[in-house]
Amino acid sequence: MQDTVREALDKQSKDLLNDLRSLVAHRGSTPQKREELAHELLSQTAEVALIKSSTFDSTRPFRLWFLGIARNCLKQQYDGYAKRTISADSDVDFLETLQEAQTSDFADSVANRAWVQDLFERLSQDDREILQLAIVEELPSEEIGTLLGIAAGTARMRLLRALNRARQQAEQMERIISVRGSR
Repeated sequence: MQDTVREALDKQSKDLLNDLRSLVAHRGSTPQKREELAHELLSQTAEVALIKSSTFDSTRPFRLWFLGIARNCLKQQYDGYAKRTISADSDVDFLETLQEAQTSDFADSVANRAWVQDLFERLSQDDREILQLAIVEELPSEEIGTLLGIAAGTARMRLLRALNRARQQAEQMERIISVRGSR
């Protein structure tokens, strides 16, 4: 798996550096300092990615996996992690439910992991991408917007809509399960 990660790093390093520039945009006082930070972060993240290469799932996007590692490196190296806020309580509850699927206690259940995977497969690629960034990578709306090339407000709106569609799919899946269970 390390060869796969190394190959992806070689192919995508330019794009990854651009993404990392966006992540450190507000951290350096001068453009030169920000550029240095981005290069340092690329180096550090590549090192960690190679160490964690056994955890890379080649069926998932490399870029998102790498950026999640970069975000964690940045979080550890600099200021703490800023949680994003979502306005609607029901969206917060549903988002928290999906986030629980990423924790070790919840993810230990094969059935729950399969359920979440099935849910994500029923969503559009755009919905999966924004939910991946928000839930798995735990990026705030500002960074999601930067990565997707959209405004932070647009990212929040897309996230809320994706959560709504995911909730509808989850409810539909639950109805199917309950109908099958009553037979």
